[in-house]
Amino acid sequence: MVGMTPLPVPPLRQSLDRYLAAVRPLVTEAQVRHTEAVVAEFAATDGPACQAALERRAASETSRGESWLSVGWLEGYLATRESLPLSSNVAFHLALSAPGAGVARAAAIIRRIAAVHLAHLRGELAGEVTGRGDAVDPRQRAVLAGGLRHPRPGRDETQAGRPGVADREVGVLWRGHLVMIPIADGAGHPFPAAAVERSLVRAMQEAPVQSGTFTHLSYLGSEAASQHLSALLQDARNAATYRRLRDALFLVNLRPEAAEPAQALRSVAFELDQAWAYKPLTYQVGLADDHVSVHVEHSLVDGGTLHALVAQMQTVGGDDERGVRTAGAVGADLLEWVTPPEQRERLAAQVQAYRAEAATMRVQVLRAPNPIPADARISGDAVAQATLTYAQLATYGRVRSAYEAVDMREYLAGRTECLRPVTTEAVALARGLLEQEAPEHLLTATLEAHKQRVIACKRGQSFERHLLGLRWAADELGLTPALFSDPSYAALTTDFLSTTSLGREDPIVRFVFAPTSPGGIGVNYTPHADGGRQVEFCLIHRDGEAQQVARFAEAIQEGTAAIAAALRA
Repeated sequence: MVGMTPLPVPPLRQSLDRYLAAVRPLVTEAQVRHTEAVVAEFAATDGPACQAALERRAASETSRGESWLSVGWLEGYLATRESLPLSSNVAFHLALSAPGAGVARAAAIIRRIAAVHLAHLRGELAGEVTGRGDAVDPRQRAVLAGGLRHPRPGRDETQAGRPGVADREVGVLWRGHLVMIPIADGAGHPFPAAAVERSLVRAMQEAPVQSGTFTHLSYLGSEAASQHLSALLQDARNAATYRRLRDALFLVNLRPEAAEPAQALRSVAFELDQAWAYKPLTYQVGLADDHVSVHVEHSLVDGGTLHALVAQMQTVGGDDERGVRTAGAVGADLLEWVTPPEQRERLAAQVQAYRAEAATMRVQVLRAPNPIPADARISGDAVAQATLTYAQLATYGRVRSAYEAVDMREYLAGRTECLRPVTTEAVALARGLLEQEAPEHLLTATLEAHKQRVIACKRGQSFERHLLGLRWAADELGLTPALFSDPSYAALTTDFLSTTSLGREDPIVRFVFAPTSPGGIGVNYTPHADGGRQVEFCLIHRDGEAQQVARFAEAIQEGTAAIAAALRA
């Protein structure tokens, strides 16, 4: 976009030095010495050629409005072959409310959501800026227009929805069936909530009584899903259904039963019938409780963008003047796949395998008193990460790599950077706390080390994505540097903890995602109620893979108490 800062390519030596510093607390001294030699070899041989190739790529991509990272990053997502809900999709619990109950409340919320989607398409949605006033690249908002990720053999592709804002539809999922309803008039303004409510009632009546399977194939990995879709789309009736699915502004699943919030979100993330997993946004609205959430296909949009969009949705009032000039169209059109019996049988067997794997996913929510004094200017991220490092050491007697996402959307085509929060200083602090000997300087050093890594990320000077870019360059040049096959590189880039936070519980309450490595744990931490005086940790793991998760949760509680005591000292 015009005026956006291009993502810089950091200096080679700087990134190699920062890589060594990040590896040091994760491996033995003997491994550190070996890795130092590997890094020195790379710096003297293949490294400069890879750096030069990456700089050429950066210049070329910037001229096309991209970054040296953005195209390859998207291709990495689209090459994922695993089931998206069990690999990269995310479910977010949203702080969205509306008066009333049941279908009336659902209609008001759907209209509020649609108002933001349609405002974007009309070119009326205010731009996003960072807390420092920097403009955010708006391209991730493209998901507001609908479209979908289309599964293909080898690598998927993205397909945009139809252009234009007039007469748009949304898809309603009801007990496994998909029913399309109108949401916008000819000028692209949302219909009033009363009209949406009548359409929802009609959609629920149109859907057959028996449970449907419309979305099931979307829960399979792309190789299997692409085979099913390719066969289905040979039939003109299915091709027409798929076009309407693609063009839908968004989908919304109506949940008839009440559920405990964290387990409702687990269901949205992993269970069948909750979403078309290749659609950017499938919202869920509870009819028997106040739960609102969204299942997000992650290839085109990051949590920071969703955070800003939900904040916009919160500001939408009731029916505006333009929305009530007409009673609004009411309708409901059931869409179904025409599926040969032998394909149905094959799909059912594959879906059963998915169901068994999804059943292993566990979500646990715990809260602890926020260790940061109310009047202190201390990074909540730094303290949460120090707590998690303590919990690792207390539970397992060692530390493994952790991933912390950093928003980079203020750069041209910006996505995220990876901050590695398990620092030498954080490990020293954890050991001191466990031994009840944690001098103040260890806490100060830990907070400062995290701060410096955040600064490096935000300046585009961190090493993690840079090393990924150098690896891409090596592949293009036909080089095989030992740096990328070194066990230390694997130790650093295998996320035992995949962690992320979007700040306080409003407008995103919490979110759930699959761990990114076998035996790993996903962690979403959020300063919560009472003005942030509690911190929530949402832990996600696979039963039978992750070890001692209950003890790890206890150690988080212990860690917050220990750090609170250290901060008071």
